[in-house]
Amino acid sequence: MAGRPHGPVAHPTTVSEFLAWDDGTDTRYELVSGVVVAMAPASDRHGLVAANVIATLAPRLPPGCKIRSEAGVLLPHRADAFYVADAAISCAPPSDAAHVPDPVVIFEILSPGTVKEDRGIKLLDYRQIPTIRDIVLIAADSFRVEHWVRSGDGWTVRDVIGRDTRISLSGFDIEVRLAELYDGLPSAKPGRTKSPRRRAPTP
Repeated sequence: MAGRPHGPVAHPTTVSEFLAWDDGTDTRYELVSGVVVAMAPASDRHGLVAANVIATLAPRLPPGCKIRSEAGVLLPHRADAFYVADAAISCAPPSDAAHVPDPVVIFEILSPGTVKEDRGIKLLDYRQIPTIRDIVLIAADSFRVEHWVRSGDGWTVRDVIGRDTRISLSGFDIEVRLAELYDGLPSAKPGRTKSPRRRAPTP
């Protein structure tokens, strides 16, 4: 990425500007409605669920399909947003781009600090990407998954609750038990602290 532009920028940041910007640190960012957002470090529980998603699905995917962690998602209908999903599946050839090419499944792990954005903002945008067939929202603090499936011109959603319940990814002969996604994790405990995302200056 290029260096940070000099001087103030009055207009919202575009995707092109965002992808060309580098703040010189290892901090991960998203672009949300033209605002650059620094992503707070994930909790241990969040990280373990993400690792379980990758470990569970990677060996079951058909040849040519891969699952990526911390997957950049380009929104074809927006020039002011660029998201980083917790994981995404694509069956397109790999590229050198900053985003996952033609994602077909998106996974987001919901934590108290991100659930409003993930469900209220990102979910709506993910549903506008024509290649996506499944959106899987995984609660970090309880054994619960919200599974969105494209159905014709619309979407259907199913709440999947409990360790022994299952989700099936459309287009794949894959069935996943929630126990696999939460492997090694205890039940949710009350009083968990929030980890809100930090706002960063627009580049």
